[in-house]
Amino acid sequence: MTDEDAWRQYPHHRQWFNKLFFSSHFRYNCGPGGVGPPKSGWYCVRPTYNLSGMGIGARKQWIEEGDIRSVEPGYFWCEWFDGPQLSVTYTWTYKWEGWWEPESVWEGFNSAENLSRFSKWEKRDAKSAPKFNNLHELRDVGLLNVEFIGSKPIEVHLRPSPDPQNCNRIVPVWSDDVIEGYEPDFEDADGHLEVPRLGFIVD
Repeated sequence: MTDEDAWRQYPHHRQWFNKLFFSSHFRYNCGPGGVGPPKSGWYCVRPTYNLSGMGIGARKQWIEEGDIRSVEPGYFWCEWFDGPQLSVTYTWTYKWEGWWEPESVWEGFNSAENLSRFSKWEKRDAKSAPKFNNLHELRDVGLLNVEFIGSKPIEVHLRPSPDPQNCNRIVPVWSDDVIEGYEPDFEDADGHLEVPRLGFIVD
């Protein structure tokens, strides 16, 4: 299932595709382009909506207090979080009142210079997943993929992770890499990646 599929399948949950809505729900310091932050600092700037995936348009940016011009329309700013980036798949478990049970945890490695380009993903013990006792209204979806920085959830997908799962490490192969012997899995985020991902090396 893609984000486009989920958008069509769950029209009653479409507000959760809005990343500014998500950040506001968790009471982060955030706001849309055209509204300046209350204090100067480093912020994560991203499109408010991105159903093409791959972190398109995300960047780390210094914004001065009250600056209404640095973030373009259609984007939003959110306080910058430090910590490991985790991709966690949860399933809704019907015990007592129900909760989100972690099914898989992956840690991604990238750099602040290019938030969209990951060098590798490593599998972690599902027991290491951050506790996620939120968004019970999404229980009818049954399965969520939640992205974290440290223990801070930063976005939710109403679908499982699309990447290979039956392995312990995933190394993305990009079109400017000189690597052979990878598993093809082309992804260019609907034509928005300058350097498309060709596939993975898995082990």
